[in-house]
Amino acid sequence: MKLAVGQISSRSDDARIYRHQTGLVVSDVLSLLSAFVLTVHLRFSALDEHLRLFGIVKTERDPWSAMLPALPVVMIVWLLTLLGCGAYRVEDRPSMLTEFGRIIRALLIMAVVVFALTFFHREVSYSRAFAVMFVAAVLVLTCFARATFRALLRHIRGREDRRRVLLVGASQAATHLAFTSARDIGDRETVIVGVLDDTLAAGTRVAGDICVLGSIRELSHIAKAHQVRSVIITDPKLPDRLQREVFETCLGENLQWSVVPQTLDFLVGRAEPYILAGIPVIGLRRSNIHGANRLFKRAFDILGAAILLFLASPIMVVVAIAIKATSKGPVFFKQQRIGENGQPFWFFKFRSMKVDCDDRIHREYTRRLITEGSAHEEDAAGAVYKIKRDPRLIPIGSFIRRYSIDELPQLLNVIKGDMSLIGPRPPIPYEVEAYRDWHKRRFEAPPGITGLWQVSGRSRLSFEEMVRLDIEYLENWSFTRDVKILWQTMGVVLFDRAY
Repeated sequence: MKLAVGQISSRSDDARIYRHQTGLVVSDVLSLLSAFVLTVHLRFSALDEHLRLFGIVKTERDPWSAMLPALPVVMIVWLLTLLGCGAYRVEDRPSMLTEFGRIIRALLIMAVVVFALTFFHREVSYSRAFAVMFVAAVLVLTCFARATFRALLRHIRGREDRRRVLLVGASQAATHLAFTSARDIGDRETVIVGVLDDTLAAGTRVAGDICVLGSIRELSHIAKAHQVRSVIITDPKLPDRLQREVFETCLGENLQWSVVPQTLDFLVGRAEPYILAGIPVIGLRRSNIHGANRLFKRAFDILGAAILLFLASPIMVVVAIAIKATSKGPVFFKQQRIGENGQPFWFFKFRSMKVDCDDRIHREYTRRLITEGSAHEEDAAGAVYKIKRDPRLIPIGSFIRRYSIDELPQLLNVIKGDMSLIGPRPPIPYEVEAYRDWHKRRFEAPPGITGLWQVSGRSRLSFEEMVRLDIEYLENWSFTRDVKILWQTMGVVLFDRAY
């Protein structure tokens, strides 16, 4: 549920959602009917014709008269199970994997319900081969029809149909919204076109490519020029007179408008609005990795780490031999890191640096990165947030770091339970000393070998951006997102796609 104070309802948005849901219903109905006709033909005509020659299947008449009366019942059960499994939610824009899971779940429920009805109504008979083929046909045709429908919808709408939003006031909330829009990690139906502010000059960059477009009193002109459909007052400290002018302009130009609550200044990325006895209330969002989600994630971690250890064992043996042959010291590097709930644990890596190195270089680097956001070097491609040309590296150190081979021993940490495959990276204790309070939200779940910020920009993000991405991951965790991040990590490591 989204909290919008004084928000004008948008009939066009409601109509779009209604058309989208209607299209999905029509798609599902046609898929079920097509699956029925196709299965009848295959079972009682094509398949029967071939198997009859071998005496395996007796010739049967097409059971149209017996099965057609049951078709409306099956159709109703099918649509209701899809609805109950969330297959008609338009606002959350599920991934293909998520939507496939919802269809599978609905199909299983439909099969159980229909078979139960036939058990209580024994006068209805059906072929078991027909039932199996029908369920498979419904699955394939529904997935294909929905994918086709969504592709057609995207083609018709294009990117220009996204809700274009203008922010009023260059506050912390505006920076957060601009950042999520620039990284395309927020509401994918919304695009932030720019910010209006009276204290900053036009052209001032807010986040990514999103800039200040002009003063607040230019709202009407700028909204028309950029085809804006919605305005958000992101600075609730604006004078009442100026806020009224904005509201009146929005009413006159038929623009949707909303206001960010003043308390959101210290809740950006943490707010969870809800209605209590008719009163809007804002609370703190917490990590979504708890309860059944936590158990499911842990099972995935153990299975995934075991498989990866088995597949990577030849590489690990070769790297261990190379480290031992090219430098003095142990193969593994053991270090204390901070994990879930701020608890320390022993962290393992392949050793990529010389023994007994002075950590002052890294201490200064992390201090500047966290407190100043300036620990970087400039090259032709831009700012790189890592220590380049580190003199402490052993001969093979640069190579195993570049391809993250030095991280492989952390799979043992995952199996032990100290870490997860996906999650915020575990910091060193002296890094935590420089943390602000809100940075410590990274400790709400087990740390990971890879995470959202590693595949969203890897070393080119500021520390603030890294933490925001970590928090966004924790609050919106899902199994499909973990699988996606794990897949994207392979591209980042092998091909530097996040650069």
